[in-house]
This record gives sequence, structure tokens and C-alpha cells, in this order.
Amino acid sequence: MPVTVKHLLRSGSLNPWIGLSMIGFRADWDYAPHLSLILDSLERPSDKAKAAEFYLDKVRLESPTLEAWLAIRKVTVANGLALNDVEAEIARETQRQSAANPKGAREEPAVTHAAKPEASPDWSRVFGLRKLHDHVDLRAAYANYRAQSERNNASEFLTRALDHVQPGEEAAIVAALESFTELDLWDYRRVLSAIPEEWLTRISVRPALRSLIGGVVATHCLDMAPGTFYERLPLDLASHLSGYSRPELCALALDAIGKSHVVLDTQNLFRVVNLLSETMTLSESQTALAYGLELLDSAMRPTDGDGPWKPALSPDATLEANVAGYVWAALASPEASIRWEAAHVVRNLSGFGQIQTLDALVGRLGNPVSGPFADQSLFFYSLHAQQWLLIALARAAQEVPEVVGRHVPVLREIALGREMHVLLRRFAADCLINVARAASGVIDLHPPSRTSVMERKSINQENDGHEEEQIH
Repeated sequence: MPVTVKHLLRSGSLNPWIGLSMIGFRADWDYAPHLSLILDSLERPSDKAKAAEFYLDKVRLESPTLEAWLAIRKVTVANGLALNDVEAEIARETQRQSAANPKGAREEPAVTHAAKPEASPDWSRVFGLRKLHDHVDLRAAYANYRAQSERNNASEFLTRALDHVQPGEEAAIVAALESFTELDLWDYRRVLSAIPEEWLTRISVRPALRSLIGGVVATHCLDMAPGTFYERLPLDLASHLSGYSRPELCALALDAIGKSHVVLDTQNLFRVVNLLSETMTLSESQTALAYGLELLDSAMRPTDGDGPWKPALSPDATLEANVAGYVWAALASPEASIRWEAAHVVRNLSGFGQIQTLDALVGRLGNPVSGPFADQSLFFYSLHAQQWLLIALARAAQEVPEVVGRHVPVLREIALGREMHVLLRRFAADCLINVARAASGVIDLHPPSRTSVMERKSINQENDGHEEEQIH
């Protein structure tokens, strides 16, 4: 979910207040980037301050690390916010770490003899008077480096070599890099990142880089992973230096894969698909996907997944309604902790006045079906969803009665109508009473005690027949 929320916020498709509300779900939130996207989507300084303070209240419950708090402070400062709470948390976490690792502790430290930092090689002796643009001399200098250092870090050596190149020898040393076949994509990433930008203005350098990078992509074709979380060799970097476009680089890798005799395993096949996605148009991608799905038809059974297609599996028309569907499915979870988190999200949505999402949620009280966000093969605990939605609304009615008051007709029907579940009537009545207390005249209860009378009557009936109320 955090990845989806991040993507929708970045694209501008998701209301930032909804994105903020979803932090009620405990998940692997990357706090600083998430907060940054929310604040960037808000214009008014007062809204930014409100959102940041709310976010900090929620994040504080998860006990973030000092690094996380420092990243959050960087985001708030960038948005012109000076929050004392952040400084207090940073000071508290710093003090906690200092107490956990006191400098004056009597106990002998776990590591008593730390290794001394390795001395940096004498680069003047490593390179000497060698012509670094010549691959033979470059190799000889590398042998000197290895003799002086136990690190055997080829990328460190080559980045230093780039700094010692004389004017006019830039293209030659780029060509000489092709002799270092032991480099992997991580090494090439470091070396290519060290190439000065002014080199690209020289006519002879670009063809050399084009040849080098084309060979690297072909040699390491199965290690190319464009668009993944952390690319070993970013396509944007390779494209900028070589002049190849992203699709052209992927085409080079695909061509090399096609010419190789390596048997592709499942992981490599997914990498091939990843490369193909960079070279195909939208229509071509849709055609390829349809073809791949057709190949699975013979192996699929009608009972697989959510079963045969039906209208109930269709997503709702608006993003707000789909968010409501996701929260609704969480409210029905068999796990109480997830229901509790979903109830907090409902309260957050109410506090931020997200009317469209709340309207979609309350609308499901009258038709408590699972929707596309629930596993169709499992039992859907609709009473869970109804009960915990009403619990959340009853709490929200104490804070924002005008928001919950929009749904008085639905709540009154549950509290005073034909609903037989005593807890649903109870929490619906709590919603009505909280709204009525805040806004006199919004609800018409005649006689005034009708809700409480029905509530006591229902509870007495339940107690007569059962020793213990089971919550579904």
C-alpha cells in the first residue's frame, strides 16, 4: 500500500488529505518521502503545518530512528516549517542512543581493537609517468595499485585515473576502459558517474563512450534492470553519456540475450519482460499481455483467484470510492488489529473532511458486499465492517459532527429501524447523540428517549437468550 499511495501522490491523482489519512494503517511507510509528497501537494502554509503536526503525532507512536527524524526535519525545513516537536524527538532519540552507548562506561567495549583505517595509496607512485590512455600502461598502473592496496577496488583506481588524464587523451582512456573486463555494473556505475561533464563537449569522447557503454550493456545484458528500485547501471546515466536512448539501450541488451546460449531461468525471464517494456508502445504492451494471459487459459480453473468475472469485481468509478472500498475490506478483516487501524483511517478521513470517500463508505452500510478488495474465496465478515465503521463514525462525531451529520438518515434507520444487531444500533445511536449534542435540532428524536429505550430493550433481550454476546 505505501508504494501505491506514493505513486498516486506523485502523479497528483490522490488527494493529499487521503494520502495523509492512510497512515492509520501500519505499514512499511518511508516517512520522510511520504510526508514530502503530502506537503508538496498542499499550497497554504496553514495546511502544511496542520498536515505536518498530524503526521508527527502518528509517526511518534512507531518510535522512528534518529536517522528517520533527521530526514523528517529536513522535509519540514524545506517547506518552511519550524516544528519544536521534531527537535524534541531528535534530542530525545540522541539522548537515548547516548545512554545506550555511554562513552564513559566501565565495561570493556565489545570491540576493543578496531582495525586501523587503511592508508590511501600513493597515487603519484601508482601512476608515475605512465600513459594512462594506453591500455597496457593503464594495466601496469593497476598492478601498482593492487601492490600498494589490499582493497583491490578497480572502480576506485579508474576514477582516480580519470583525474590524471592529460587534455586530449580523454577518448583514449575511455577506449582503454574496455580492457577491464572484470568490472561489474556497480563498478561501471561509479566510473561512469566520475566522467567530467565537460568531456562530453569533445567530439572524440562521445563515440568512445557510445562504444564502451554499448559493449557493457551487451556483456551484462541479463543484469540490466531498468525501472527497478535501485538499478546497478541507471539507464538515464548510460543514455546521457552515450547518446543512446533508453529503448535503444534495452534493444542492445535484448539483442545480446537473443544471441547468447544461456538457458534463462524464471528471474531472467522477468528481466527480459522488464527490458521489453522499455521498447514497446502501449498498444504493443497490451497485445503482449493479452497473448500471455491466453497462454494461461488452459491451466486456469474457474475457481482460481476470485473466480469467474462478475460485475462485483469491477473497480468503482472514482478514486475516492476505491479508497473507500479498500478501507471497507480492512474494516471486515478477521484480525482485530487491522479493523482497529481501518477505524483510525475512517476517523482521519472524517477529520479532514473527505466527504466523497465517507459517502462511499456509509453507502456500503445499506449494501454490505465485499467488493473487489476482498478475497472472493473467503467469507466476508460484513458485520465486522458495519460495526467498526459505526465505531469510527461515533468517535468522529465527537470531533466533526457536521461531517457525520450528513448521514443522519442512514444512521437513524439503523438505530431506530429494523436492524436486529444490538451493537450496530448502539453505535448508530451514539453517532446520532453526538451529532445532536453538537448541533441542536439536527436530529429529531420523538420521544427524546426513544433511542435509549430501544437500546436497553434490545440489550435485555440479548441477555435473556445469551450469556455472552458474540461480535461478528
